[in-house]
Amino acid sequence: MRIAVVIILSTGLLFAQSLRQNLGQYELLDHVQGEIRAGYILHNMQRSADSRAFGLGGHIHFDTKAYKGVSAHASFYALHSLGLAHSDADFYGSSNGYAFVSEANIAYNTDVFGLKLGRFLFDSPHMDSDDIRMVPNFFSGVLATMSKEALQLQAGFINRMAGWESGQEIQTFKTLNKVLEAPQKSSGAFVLGVSYKDMRFWAYHMDEIANVGYLEGSWEIGGFALHLQADRAKSCGKEIGGKIDSLSVGGLLERSIGSLTLSIGYNQELKDSASMFSFGGGPFFTSMEEMTLDAIGKNDAKAYTFGLGYEDEPLSAGIMYGRFFADSFDTKEMDLYITHQFGKVAIDGVIAFINSRYGEDFTIFRVIARYGF
Repeated sequence: MRIAVVIILSTGLLFAQSLRQNLGQYELLDHVQGEIRAGYILHNMQRSADSRAFGLGGHIHFDTKAYKGVSAHASFYALHSLGLAHSDADFYGSSNGYAFVSEANIAYNTDVFGLKLGRFLFDSPHMDSDDIRMVPNFFSGVLATMSKEALQLQAGFINRMAGWESGQEIQTFKTLNKVLEAPQKSSGAFVLGVSYKDMRFWAYHMDEIANVGYLEGSWEIGGFALHLQADRAKSCGKEIGGKIDSLSVGGLLERSIGSLTLSIGYNQELKDSASMFSFGGGPFFTSMEEMTLDAIGKNDAKAYTFGLGYEDEPLSAGIMYGRFFADSFDTKEMDLYITHQFGKVAIDGVIAFINSRYGEDFTIFRVIARYGF
């Protein structure tokens, strides 16, 4: 089944081009889009076995026309190993290939209000798509949005998650406790987000896990961009994510000179537990390809990063160095990254060197090519 879906996705590119040529203004094309992906990842370990994967996949999306503001949306994801390397959990989870319905929702939209019910992509500080592998993270639930000029409100309930950071069976939508591999049940998370101009606030009540508040602001000062953040979390209920009592603060200073951008980031944990984890990549300014502040797992965690980036469409490239440390923990990471757009083809490449004083050194090499149609 999954092989057939990959073939359909691949030939769908030619089919779509043929439709454009032969059907002219046929309106179905305005409501179908897709992408083919090919990717390779290598974890080159210093003292243990390497892990690598090479695969082909993609996704196709269908949207209906809106009727009195109501529309439907669905997308299908497929991925299969090309058999040139053994499985890597970052790409495949517990399977070497699969096909699944990644999005399926009913939406209602007006000029200022939106409501979505079902499966969808979702981006917020502690729940996000984090699309840096072959399959992003997806969520299911209900989400309402309201936008009025510079003000945006979002509120909803998230009950399940799928994708590369959701556990072994990444094609399966799982409750949050199963994502955490906890036997106790969690009904999900109530979320509330408010953003106004360069300020944003998010609040979460994650049932039996934690209550979380996140605040971020940005300012332009003398040619510099200054970003500040604070993240407060405290476990609740059965504490199935462990005991959490954290206050993480951070700052990011950026200076752009032509196509170059210099950046300095810092994060520190101030309370009595490790920093709050995320269902996705997380909000911290010092997050890199491998390391994040919460990955340190200690209440005295600190991290800083230095970066130099170059951006001149269609090329984006850069280098970033970071150090993540606490008592009995000291890890350094250096990332080299490049993104280039060739018409409808985008190629993302990253090589990350991770050096740990108390653990194993290793290297991550990742490249993903995407063709949109």
